[in-house]
Amino acid sequence: MESTAVPSAGYAFAAVPSARPLLSPQNLLILPFRLTKSVFESWRQLNDFHPQIVIGTGGYVSLPVCLAASLKGLKLVIQEQNSVPGIANWVLSFIADKVFVAFNSTVDRFPRNKCVVCGNPVRLSLRRYIPKAVARTHFFPGAGDSEAKLVLVLGGSSGANAINIALLNLYNLMLLERKSLCIIWQTGVEAFHEMESLVKNHPNLILKP
Repeated sequence: MESTAVPSAGYAFAAVPSARPLLSPQNLLILPFRLTKSVFESWRQLNDFHPQIVIGTGGYVSLPVCLAASLKGLKLVIQEQNSVPGIANWVLSFIADKVFVAFNSTVDRFPRNKCVVCGNPVRLSLRRYIPKAVARTHFFPGAGDSEAKLVLVLGGSSGANAINIALLNLYNLMLLERKSLCIIWQTGVEAFHEMESLVKNHPNLILKP
């Protein structure tokens, strides 16, 4: 996702080999070597970018980059968007200069003296208010400016297989029982065409990758 989204937004993108911590005996044996390789590659990329600060947002891909940044003596901050942090951000919080969190309850899961509660950053375009009736008409012209209930189903950037399967079994009944219900279903890029082929066309249902 990042490999296409970042360049399309006008920013330079560089990939580093990841060391995904899959819990298998074989992977646990080679994990230290993969992580070391990823840290060295991250060090090289940081030399090319010359950043003044490195921001980690979690996930196994961010771990080697942030470790390399710390070893280089660069300013390192962590941004935790969830109420419960993942392993990568939790580990990195001990070497980070600051930890920005979205929820007050998350502070207890990190070194408290490093935490700043700031909420989650959003694009300015998301803060532009659009009246509900206008938004509903844009997505569901048939619903007009009625008081139809709108359900947005999100499975994250890659989608969520369990959510897709659950909604695949439920959407028809939901729309049948509630005539005024409208659903926007984010399937994830990989599952989009499969879900699209399995779902019957309905004016109150929109699928998005």
